[in-house]
Amino acid sequence: MDPCIELGAGPRGRGGGEGHAAVPQRAGRPTARRPPAGGVRELSDAELVARIAGVAELDAARALAALGGLHVLAEVGHEAIAVLGSLHRPGALRVAAAAELARRLVLVSARPRVPVRSPGEVAALMLPRLRGLVHEEVWVVSLDGRSSVRGLRRVAQGGHHGCAVAAREILRAALLDAASAFVLVHNHPSGDPEPSPEDVEMTRLCGLGAAAAGVPLVDHVILASSGEFRSLVESGHMPPG
Repeated sequence: MDPCIELGAGPRGRGGGEGHAAVPQRAGRPTARRPPAGGVRELSDAELVARIAGVAELDAARALAALGGLHVLAEVGHEAIAVLGSLHRPGALRVAAAAELARRLVLVSARPRVPVRSPGEVAALMLPRLRGLVHEEVWVVSLDGRSSVRGLRRVAQGGHHGCAVAAREILRAALLDAASAFVLVHNHPSGDPEPSPEDVEMTRLCGLGAAAAGVPLVDHVILASSGEFRSLVESGHMPPG
């Protein structure tokens, strides 16, 4: 880069929701915090609420019944959960926060993925994040099988003249996103998007590692704050992905 990047128990009965029923504890005793053998998906709705709110499972079950069901949690605020569900306010606030987080996760999963099928589209996606920086940053743009964005991860941040990043960190970012392929992106604060010899060599080595991991590196795009960019594929410094 500018000038270098260095590489350097038994089954339980079925309960409410997707979980399994458990023997309710007495009211007033918080649910034990031992993790379930099969993960949180084994927990009943009441068990989940109990763990989040810090109350006994029986109290959580009563709260859900008083509220009218699990779906109501996403429709009312923490004050209503506290009053109608007879939960203490800190616990009700945690339950409301968890319901809001679940709502946002649904929105994210339903959001259409942005297609990036050319270096120009990659540049347009990343320029708002990198324009005007006085230091270098290296990002991994993870793609799905249709060349749409699956994830964005910054893997390194350096200074004005360079940024050290290990190839394993780049590959780790792509694997964490379960990418089918990925694009490497970094900026040149100098304003010159031309790849340095170090950029080219790092790209070559990273490409070899990516191919071995079965997650191909399809391009490396270098951005300048002016909006100019260079694709190492289009410039002939790496083979097409």
